[in-house]
Amino acid sequence: MDIIALVLSIIVFIKLGKIESRLNKLQPKEQLQQPALLETPTTDSDSMEKPLTSPDNTPTEPSGFEKFFAWYAHEWMLKTGALLILLGFIWFATYAFLNNWIGPIGRISLGLVAGALILYAGEHRLSKIRTQGITIVWLGAAVMIVTIYAAQEIYQMFPATVALLFLALTTVVTAIISLRHQSLSLSVASLIIGGIAPLIIGSTENSIFGLYSYLIIITLGTIWIARHRKWEILTFLALIITTLYSFLYFFSSAEYLMSTLTPLEFLQLRFFAATLTGIFFLVSLMTVITNKAVTKVDLITAGAVGLYTYGWINGLIPDEYKGLVTATAALFYSGASFITFTRTSLKQPVYLYTTIAVILLAIATAFEFEGPVLIMAFSIQALVLPIVGVRLLGADVGKYILFYFILPIFLSLESIVSSWGTELFQNEFYALTIVTTTLLASGIYFSYDKNVRNNALHEASTFIIVTGSIYALLWIWKVFHTIITPEYFATMATLVVYTGIGLFTYITGDVQKRKVLHKFGLFTLIFVVGRLFIVEIWNMELTGKIITFFMIGTLLAGSVLLRKQHSEKL
Repeated sequence: MDIIALVLSIIVFIKLGKIESRLNKLQPKEQLQQPALLETPTTDSDSMEKPLTSPDNTPTEPSGFEKFFAWYAHEWMLKTGALLILLGFIWFATYAFLNNWIGPIGRISLGLVAGALILYAGEHRLSKIRTQGITIVWLGAAVMIVTIYAAQEIYQMFPATVALLFLALTTVVTAIISLRHQSLSLSVASLIIGGIAPLIIGSTENSIFGLYSYLIIITLGTIWIARHRKWEILTFLALIITTLYSFLYFFSSAEYLMSTLTPLEFLQLRFFAATLTGIFFLVSLMTVITNKAVTKVDLITAGAVGLYTYGWINGLIPDEYKGLVTATAALFYSGASFITFTRTSLKQPVYLYTTIAVILLAIATAFEFEGPVLIMAFSIQALVLPIVGVRLLGADVGKYILFYFILPIFLSLESIVSSWGTELFQNEFYALTIVTTTLLASGIYFSYDKNVRNNALHEASTFIIVTGSIYALLWIWKVFHTIITPEYFATMATLVVYTGIGLFTYITGDVQKRKVLHKFGLFTLIFVVGRLFIVEIWNMELTGKIITFFMIGTLLAGSVLLRKQHSEKL
C-alpha cells in the first residue's frame, strides 16, 4: 500500500505541476483565479479566467478529466485541506463518540453549529476570494449533511419532518448564497442536498404524497433559479433527480402497482406523475421560446422529458389505454413543434419535438395493433405524416418524416418471404398492397408537388418512388405465384411482365433523359436475364423454357429493332 500511495502521489504531483505551470504562463500570478467546477463567468475580477491555448494560439477544448485537474490545481492546498478537515471532523466525532466525551445531543449540536459556522465563513470569504469561499461553503454544507445523517441513522434523534427541515434549511441557505454571489456550482450543491434529503432521513418509501410533494417543491425552486439566472443545466439535474426516485415505477405495470398500493396512493402517484411531466414539458418549451436560442442542454432536457413521459405511461397506464394516452402525448409534442416553428427561427428544437412526437405516435400505434394490421397502420401514417409535416413545419422538417416508412418496410419483410399458399385475399396480401401503394403515392405526390421547392425533398421522393417500384415488382411476384399454377408458369408470366416493365422504363428514361427511370429499367432487365440464366434454366420444365426464353427474347430484340426503325424515320 505504501508503494501504491507513493506512485499515486508522484502522478498527481506531476499532473498538478504541469497544470499550474500552464496556468502561470497564461496570466500574472496575482490575477490567477481559476473558477470552480461548473462555475459561470462573472464580472468579478477574482473570477476571470483566460482560456487555455495551444502554442499556435488556437483554443483547445480540455477533457473533463483535465478540467477537474485544472480546477483542483488552483489553490489545491485549500481544497485538499478542506477535504482533510471534513475527514478529520468525521474521525474526531467518531473518536469522541466511542470514548463518550460528548453525549448524543452534544455531538449532533456540535456538528450543526460547526457546519453553520463554516457556511457563514464561506459566505464571508466569497466576497473577497471567490474560489476559496465556494470551497468553504461546500465544506460547511457537507458537515451539515453528515451530522444530520448521523442523527438519523445512529441515534434516531429527530422525527423525519425535523430532519427534513434541517436539510431544507441547508439547501435554502446554500441556494441563497449561490444567488447572491452568482455561483452555479453552489446552486448545484443546493440541488444535490435537496435531492438526497429523502434518502438521508429514510423516507423514500413511507409516503408517496410526502415524497412527491417534496420533489415538486424542490423542482419548482430549482426551475425558478434556473430561469432567473439562465442556468438551464439545473432544470436537467432536477429532472434527473425526480427520475431516479421514479425509475422503478417506469418498469412496473399498472396492474402490479394497483395490487401493491392503496387506491388513494395509486391516484396520488398518477397525479404527481402528470404534474411533474407537465412542469418539465412546459418549462422546456418555454425556455426555447422565450430565450429565442437553444443550447445542447436545452435539447438534451427536451429529449429526456420525452423519455420521462413515456416512462410514466409505461408504468402507470393499463394496457388497454396506453395507446390512447401515448397518442395524446404525441399530440402535445407535435403542438410544441408547431409552436416552436412559428415563434422562433430555430430548427433544432423543431426537429427534436417532431422526432419525439413521431416516436410516441409509433409506440401508440404498436400498443393498439399487431401483425399485418400494424403494418397497414404504419403505412398510412407514413403517407399522411410527411404531407402534414411539410404543410405545417416546412419542407426541411417534412422530408425527415419520410423516414417513418422504415417501420412498414421493415415489418413487411415477413409478408414478402412468407408463403401465401393459394389464397390471395389474406392479411399478408393486404399488408404488402398497402405498403406498395403508400410508397408510390407518397413519392409521386412530393415529386409532382409544385408548391414544394426543396431539392432534398424531391430527391427523397425519388428514392421513395424507386423503393415503391421495387415493392411493386415483389407484389407482382407474390400475386402471380399465388393465383397461377403450376409454379413454373407463374414464374414465366412474372418474368414476361417484368420484361415489359423494364423495357418501358428503360426506353422512356432514355428518351426523356430521366436517369433514375432509365437505371430502374436497366436493373429490371438485368434481373430478368440473370434469373433466366442462373435459376430458371435449371428449374423450368422444357416447355416452360421454350416459351419463356422465346417470349422474353422476342421482347428484348423487338424493342431494339422497333426503336431503331422509329429513329430512322425521324
